Amino acid sequence: WMLRTALKCDNDAEADKNTGSDKSKDEYTMSDVAVLMDWDYVDDEGDGANIKGSIDSDATLTAHEFDDLQEWVDALDAKKDGFLVALLPSLTDDAQDALDDNKDKIGDDLKRFVEDGGVLVSATDGSGKNHDFLNTVFNWELSVKDSTAGAITRQAGADGTCFSNATLMLNSSVTWTDRDDLPEDSVVLFSDGDRHVAAWRIAVKKGWVYMLAYDWSSGADEDWDWMLRTALKCDNDAEADKNTGSDKSKDEYTMSDVAVLMDWDYVDDEGDGANIKGSIDSDATLTAHEFDDLQEWVDALDAKKDGFLVALLPSLTDDAQDALDDNKDKIGDDLKRFVEDGGVLVSATDGSGKNHDFLNTVFNWELSVKDSTAGAITRQAGADGTCFSNATLMLNSSVTWTDRDDLPEDSVVLFSDGDRHVAAWRIAVKKGWVYMLAYDWSSGADEDWDWMLRTAL
Repeated sequence: WMLRTALKCDNDAEADKNTGSDKSKDEYTMSDVAVLMDWDYVDDEGDGANIKGSIDSDATLTAHEFDDLQEWVDALDAKKDGFLVALLPSLTDDAQDALDDNKDKIGDDLKRFVEDGGVLVSATDGSGKNHDFLNTVFNWELSVKDSTAGAITRQAGADGTCFSNATLMLNSSVTWTDRDDLPEDSVVLFSDGDRHVAAWRIAVKKGWVYMLAYDWSSGADEDWDWMLRTALKCDNDAEADKNTGSDKSKDEYTMSDVAVLMDWDYVDDEGDGANIKGSIDSDATLTAHEFDDLQEWVDALDAKKDGFLVALLPSLTDDAQDALDDNKDKIGDDLKRFVEDGGVLVSATDGSGKNHDFLNTVFNWELSVKDSTAGAITRQAGADGTCFSNATLMLNSSVTWTDRDDLPEDSVVLFSDGDRHVAAWRIAVKKGWVYMLAYDWSSGADEDWDWMLRTAL
């Protein structure tokens, strides 16, 4: 569980923007939300203020307000150093006119932002203006459904996602989207079980669009506020169906595709490799892609273009460090660049410390293995507000501790003995993340650690 959670957790995990991770003022993580607050186009007294309040109530999100529609669009850039997450509150009458007058700049750039991997979350009220706006941008045919509906229930599309345990109460402020007019390959999260859809999403190439049916001008709502914040943080947990009509090429991947190093010259075939692969395969929202050559694995990682966004490094053999030392400019520098550009690297480890040494060489760290004398594993404050906030881990002899005193500056400890023995930690490296999970999968499967692995992915 720990392994899988680390592999899926990037969007939920915020980077500390005041760290030593070399972020410039123009580099943002998935926790930074570009919020349109142009009062010519957004309802100032209603949705704008209440939605802003909902975001501000979550310490893992940072709202950045834009009081000009064009400046908001210009700041969105999922391929470079711009924002990766954008929020579109309910719109006024003039928004469609502005879009129609400047579609090649506003509409086309907004579509490109999503296609390049951005997340666009749209709230909506009963006017249908957001439906019309998205129709123009994405060439859809969304429509508002009449308000006669039963209770809101969680649908199968929410299974295995950030919304899998959510509940929503029916209220008069829900603006339904007609299921029959949703774009092909849309995923319904909550509806009345028929045509009245309250929350849905769709993959658009490498990015996502969410529509939430609550009218925030009616005031705050605990359930819908949670839905909003979760949608803003859920991209890494949500898998794209790669067999859809979303124009994906064979070389375009989502956060659900995991590039797994399975080069038996460098990875323990009988232990970590097979058991970790089994853990990933047990999660229907993840797809493991095996690479039996170290250099090909590194070459396939490209967080800026159409390569993989998530990579898994099982426990390494004696020869891995030699291969890295012999070709650091190609293997090490490219792996570091992958993370800096927004990739997620999850490393398992055994008692040998070989993965510690490997990461030390790639990132110029000084990680070390801590002796095995430790108390129980407990969840630390660093796990609060993340995918791991409700996780538990049991102490066992297969845990390889990292010494807290030797962690890189700005590392976040997720699980430890409360002292120097760290079982799971992560760090933001510019726009990406590195996770290290301390379980030795050569010892066999472990329910808690398998969950950690899949969630990190």
